[in-house]
Amino acid sequence: FLFYICAENSPVLSEFENTALFTLLIAYTVSLLVSTGLAIYFYVALDSESYYLCFSLSWGLLILLLGYWTYISAKFS
Repeated sequence: FLFYICAENSPVLSEFENTALFTLLIAYTVSLLVSTGLAIYFYVALDSESYYLCFSLSWGLLILLLGYWTYISAKFS
């Protein structure tokens, strides 16, 4: 869905901007999978109370992704 929105509603991006946006999107997706795996491991195997901190990487990358997307959008408007 996010790829469709980017393709249909975004202005023409330079090659660097397109590569950076795609890299951030892939990094965010991978961080979601890794964070979920770590959270399950910490919750089940270690019985740790701080399993929710595993999602901080995903939130940080999401903030970075949305900030970069806003920067690109503001540049063209």
